[in-house]
Order: sequence, then structure tokens, then C-alpha cells
Amino acid sequence: MAFVVINYGDNQQKLFNPDCRTRFLIDNIKERCNYPKEMDVELSDDQGNVKNIWQSDELYANSVLNVERENLILLEVKRIESKRNASDHRKHHQHHQDKSHEDITYVPLLNNEKIVNSKFTGEVLN
Repeated sequence: MAFVVINYGDNQQKLFNPDCRTRFLIDNIKERCNYPKEMDVELSDDQGNVKNIWQSDELYANSVLNVERENLILLEVKRIESKRNASDHRKHHQHHQDKSHEDITYVPLLNNEKIVNSKFTGEVLN
């Protein structure tokens, strides 16, 4: 059986079994790492390559991740409404937010300058 290691917080790590749907893995990560259920999270490898599991609800996590004891970094998904779309939004008085009108950025939830450095954040943001 394969496992992945999730790195988060102040150099904390937890072991997870990715043999489940990604939405269940994400829920389990948030619960065991004490993050709010409402928070959207993502994973990256230690090089900053985002895994895009939060958009793959129905897939099995072990089909998205390299599960041979992969070391992963927990990221928070931040949605930011783009300025161009914000002006369109106000013009049309829409009261709902369309996900296609949002830019997404990732915030590392690991406090470790050896891993989360400028090279890492540069890769995550691209």
C-alpha cells in the first residue's frame, strides 16, 4: 500500500493513504491538519509543481499523485476576482460569482524556508 506525506504548519508532517477519491483525501487532510472545512486546499511537490487535485473531485487521488511516499506541500487556494471581470460584474449588477471570472493563487501552508523559498513560490505561482 502506498502513502503520501503532507507537509504543513511549522514543519509538521502527516501520512495519508491516497487510495480514495480526491475529495475524501482533501477532507481528511483538512480535518487531520486542523484547517477549516470551508478552506480550499491543493497540493504541490517540494519543487512547487501543483498537483491540481482540488479540481479532480471524482478521480482517485492515487491516479493524480505519485504515491511512492511522495512528499507534498499543503497549499491554500485563494480566489481573486480579476479587475477586468470585476468592472463587468458591477456593470451588469450580477449577484453571483462565476468561477470563470476568478484568478487563482496558492499560498503555502508550510512554514519552512528551506522548502518554501523564492524558487518554490515562483513555480507555484506559474
